Amino acid sequence: MGFLKCLENAEKAVKSSIAKGTESAADWETRLKKTLEEQEVSQFITVQVQETTHRVKHYLRPGRPTADTPYRGEVYSELSCRVERQIAAIEAHQQRMGWRIYVTNADQSRMTLQQSAQYYRDEYTVERGFHRFKQGSLPVLPLFVRIDERIKGLVFLLFIGLQVLTLIDFVARRELEKTGKKIAGLIPGNPKMAVARPTAERLLEAFKGLHLFVEKQGNKIVGYRVEKLSPLQEKILSLLQIPKEIYDLSFSKACVEHDDDRIEGDVDLAMAA
Repeated sequence: MGFLKCLENAEKAVKSSIAKGTESAADWETRLKKTLEEQEVSQFITVQVQETTHRVKHYLRPGRPTADTPYRGEVYSELSCRVERQIAAIEAHQQRMGWRIYVTNADQSRMTLQQSAQYYRDEYTVERGFHRFKQGSLPVLPLFVRIDERIKGLVFLLFIGLQVLTLIDFVARRELEKTGKKIAGLIPGNPKMAVARPTAERLLEAFKGLHLFVEKQGNKIVGYRVEKLSPLQEKILSLLQIPKEIYDLSFSKACVEHDDDRIEGDVDLAMAA
């Protein structure tokens, strides 16, 4: 929400407020100031509650009153609030809007001010890596290993996986940016939606469902890919500069049987990228 819009909403909230029946002027003013503080605009808007006293005479006899006609006097108070913007504080704040303070321990010979700003703006890419470790496609938890060396090995493998995903992100987006095009077919439920910055997870998800069928035929082991590559899968491989021949998985090898290494029956392996 814009700064001026926040000021406008705060003013409306204060002006629409009504003093409670037993609320004094000081209590009402305190409540209004608290409202401004909650909306973080107390330094830009000031509020002042004023109390006006009215005296009314109620004559005890009918007819035109005279100076000697007895009466009963009533005194009542009316509370009103005055809202005022602090123009100087608002203008000073607007002058500072959009400015940020960057602090780094890197020497200027290693990183200039412009580089510092650029690296900070790209910090979200690092945060995405941590998100993948926490709740994303490379979750560290739950942890089923307890030995320190195994934990280190697991984290090392996850870091390798993170490097692969990050590289896929980078290459795909770079190639799309070069051509100025977008890629469609990655969003579940909306295949026509095209994106210019696809994620590695979306790209790899497109290869789900590819199967490698392996079976024993006499003294041979034969394997072949069941499904053909779809146009979307071929486009993704081209985008990542990976030859589609990498999925030419057909093979036929002689089967050598040993007592301790024997293949029995047909084997059906499901293989997904």
